[in-house]
Amino acid sequence: MVFIFFSFTAQASNFVTVQLDGLCQYDKQGVYDKLLKGFDDSYKVMPAKRAQIYIVKNKSCAFPLDSKFFRAKVDLIQSQSVQVVHTVFYSLKKVYRSFNEVKNLRVGIRSELGFSPKVWKGMSHNTEVKYKKLEQNVKMLLLGRSDVILEFVEDMEIYFKQYPELKEKLKYDTSAHIENFDDALICIDTPENRKLIKRFNAFLGENKNEVLAQP
Repeated sequence: MVFIFFSFTAQASNFVTVQLDGLCQYDKQGVYDKLLKGFDDSYKVMPAKRAQIYIVKNKSCAFPLDSKFFRAKVDLIQSQSVQVVHTVFYSLKKVYRSFNEVKNLRVGIRSELGFSPKVWKGMSHNTEVKYKKLEQNVKMLLLGRSDVILEFVEDMEIYFKQYPELKEKLKYDTSAHIENFDDALICIDTPENRKLIKRFNAFLGENKNEVLAQP
């Protein structure tokens, strides 16, 4: 996990964050919330689907998202990546490293998160079991409602800190990436948003020497 310490003079910005437990939270106590407070803490927090609709309607920005997986067909610009995050399969029985290995199984996913056509093609031989939250996805795996779940390594590592017994119980390979995402600020392409992206990149650049990799 990436954590950034900073000192930056913020200006009012029109952007929202996507609610992700441990990263961007409604109480603004997540890892990314602590980062953003040095940039602009006036942002709203909302679910992923709502955030995508919001920025199109308001010609604004959202964080953390990756423009490659944005659902609406609009012109987007994207900041430097805060970190690259990865999805892998988690199960109770064995390690799965590809869609071929989970063929015909029930795969749990978070419905609000964007995935590429590659993932949906890979899911064509599976039964999708959709949940809104990570904790629901994990719970249904433990209850046997799904055979395997597709989740973000970085989010699961935060979750394991709350429930350390799960780290030993679940089977997974953190190097077997199904898909990679940039955690970045994305915006509808407007002159004002280009300025915002430039400021955000400068904000990250000024703090690169103070980036700490968290276990």
